[in-house]
Amino acid sequence: MEFTIPIDEVISKILTFFILGVFGVIARKFGFIKEEAISSFTNIVLYFTMPSLIFVSMTNDVKWEYLIQGMFTPVICIVLILIIMLLALFLGRLISIHVEKIGTFMVLSSMPNSGFLGFPIVFSIFGKEGLIYAILFSFGVTIAFFTIAIIVLRRGFLLDESLKIFINPALIAVILGLTVNGFGIKIPNPLVESLKILGNATIPIIMLVVGYMLAGIKFKMNTINFELITIFFIKLIFCPCIAYILLLYLNIDPLVKAVIIIESAMPSMASTSVLVQKYGGDINLATTAVFFTTIMSIFSIPFILKFLIL
Repeated sequence: MEFTIPIDEVISKILTFFILGVFGVIARKFGFIKEEAISSFTNIVLYFTMPSLIFVSMTNDVKWEYLIQGMFTPVICIVLILIIMLLALFLGRLISIHVEKIGTFMVLSSMPNSGFLGFPIVFSIFGKEGLIYAILFSFGVTIAFFTIAIIVLRRGFLLDESLKIFINPALIAVILGLTVNGFGIKIPNPLVESLKILGNATIPIIMLVVGYMLAGIKFKMNTINFELITIFFIKLIFCPCIAYILLLYLNIDPLVKAVIIIESAMPSMASTSVLVQKYGGDINLATTAVFFTTIMSIFSIPFILKFLIL
């Protein structure tokens, strides 16, 4: 897959987003943002800015053919997550991870932070067309998160939790975007411009929240152990490489392939800690692995882009 975007430009864009995260760290350290406000910021992103960004991206001068090209992206995502989970289970048993930790280990190794980090990075590199495929990939992650991840953690199936997939604001925005695009419905320009302005606030708010949350994780160098290093290699190296190999045998658009590889190279999903706290597992491993993989992704993502995409 060949693209004409210089690697130094890509690295510069990735660093820009992580620098935005530094402002979140500063905000926490100096008390500019209170802890109770973070849930409000997160809700603003989940219920307003991100759905607006998704809707505008899927309706504003986006051809229906682009959407059709990426229609199998959620399926590819789920298949990839299942493959990585099986690999994590095998390696977890190989290095004798305790049975109480194995579910957490599998989820951390396979579930990417496809929205909060994936969207900004894909959007900065490939624009709104790439973002569409990132959204479709994230839909697959959402399905896996509320079904497979819960089953792995609690060793059972909860129908009421799985139904949350269908009340996800991002999914509603996808359905509305597909409907408007597919039927050629005209949206009043003032509404489109308002949603566009609202959507543009997504990336800075996301990175402020990510920085704020990471600053609150108590992480010490002596906490780096063989489990964390294994999660690093599975999530940040093996996962995108396996995605690359899997996509070699599929006849789909090169841009779709590139977005899938980038999304699969994202660090462990930040919400894993919440899921582990609710359904059981090792909360300490979850929080430290999210922090560790996020920091290490600053170095691994440019590496993956250089050798697998650009």
